[in-house]
Amino acid sequence: MTDEEKDILYEKVMKGNLDKDILMIEDIIFMPPMNVEYHSQYFYCGLCKSGRSLGQYDYHDTDFKAGDICWLLPDHVQSHNYVSPDYSALSVFIKKSYFNKLLEKGVLGKYRYAFTTPIIHLNSEQFELSLSILRLLGLLADSSLSKREMLIDSLCQIISSIGENYLELNDNNLLKKKKLNEDLFEHFYTEIVKHYRESREISFYAKILCLTPKYFATIIKKTTGIEAKDWINRYVIIEAKWLLLHERQKSVQQIADYLGFTEQASFSRLFKTYEGITPTDFRNNN
Repeated sequence: MTDEEKDILYEKVMKGNLDKDILMIEDIIFMPPMNVEYHSQYFYCGLCKSGRSLGQYDYHDTDFKAGDICWLLPDHVQSHNYVSPDYSALSVFIKKSYFNKLLEKGVLGKYRYAFTTPIIHLNSEQFELSLSILRLLGLLADSSLSKREMLIDSLCQIISSIGENYLELNDNNLLKKKKLNEDLFEHFYTEIVKHYRESREISFYAKILCLTPKYFATIIKKTTGIEAKDWINRYVIIEAKWLLLHERQKSVQQIADYLGFTEQASFSRLFKTYEGITPTDFRNNN
């Protein structure tokens, strides 16, 4: 893959503009810009073949190294801080719309462990099996077989089962721990994605979830280690940074309006609280 092809692919991945529902890339050796938080536009499943990549997923440190399988949910927060020179991975990107279809069919099993355990280290047998399945998934995605969709569903079930089997062998209770609270957080995060431009108030989301604001805030903090208010504000800030960098034809005022702020000043204050500089300075410095 040439540098130009990498740039084009990176741009499509970051903006969610891939032409296919499923894209498999073998021996991917490049990553998004270092130390930049972004909301993934895809469900991502990857196998690290060599080297390692350090970063964060939902503000928790990650270490993706040779022999690991990685599961990352769409719309969640990712960043990459280090990629070793010998890094190589097989990567599968699944569009959000297609991912939701798989969820509705129930073929992804207990995919929620991607929240608590986004990276799993596989033994050699599990790794080789997963490698073969993901390669086949990529080939099927490009095929015109009459039973293509059914076969894709079956492969997704197998991959999910490998992850669940690992967790059951290593911690019998991991998939059960805090299940209700994690389901609540998942629902909360889904509502943020839908309504972050409409409201940044805890009471708004607590009402959707049929909880009192105080109880709701306590559960989110206990489950994730991060305040509910921070989850909302951080989502807004990451979207703001993306717009400031990639929609430069829009003024700061227009971006503030788009994000649901009644005044540019309130947007700037929130941005500076989290980033330490104003939106204008952030744009100029990058």
